Amino acid sequence: NVEIIDHKFLVLGHSFLPNDRDFGVVEMSLKKNNLLFVPQDYYNVIKKCRKGNNFILNEMKQEDFISTRFLEDAVFKRVKNSNGETINWLKICWMRFLRNEPYKIFYKISMDENAEFKILDLLPRRGRPRKFENIVLTPLYKNIRQIGRRIDEETRCRNEKEKERERKSEREIKRQRMGDEGAFPVRSVEKGDRGSYGVVVWVC
Repeated sequence: NVEIIDHKFLVLGHSFLPNDRDFGVVEMSLKKNNLLFVPQDYYNVIKKCRKGNNFILNEMKQEDFISTRFLEDAVFKRVKNSNGETINWLKICWMRFLRNEPYKIFYKISMDENAEFKILDLLPRRGRPRKFENIVLTPLYKNIRQIGRRIDEETRCRNEKEKERERKSEREIKRQRMGDEGAFPVRSVEKGDRGSYGVVVWVC
């Protein structure tokens, strides 16, 4: 049985993991595929994004997502530690959990081995504390979730941006083909001007 769990948060921008390169390969492949509507579309892209040594894809099922609601209800959410200091979660670098102290979080705001752990007590103020081993975890979702309007809007905006980039690229190619010699004058009359005065513009 595990008695101590240490969770250390690496400093942002000062860490590199071997799988960072894999994430980059997946992201580049996703950018090249605009028609992604269901999870299976993402699975297919990830499976084929490398020519050799393909990724091993573990597809998540609905029953794999567990709700933590009952665990959250069993603790008291405090904003100050045992010394009365306000907790800044963004500055925490090291968290320690002890098996024999289930209602306490030991944390540090530095990676110093000699620094003392500060304590966050999550023990409820009223009633008898519940035993975590007796809490039954339930599925996070009971029914299939519908695709929200926000996802539809993001897909539409992404497709429009891709089309706009294609149109700009086509216009640029036409300009390069025509060159300066292919420019020709077009005479147009300003709006609201009833006379014969015209404005000459150059169209490439």
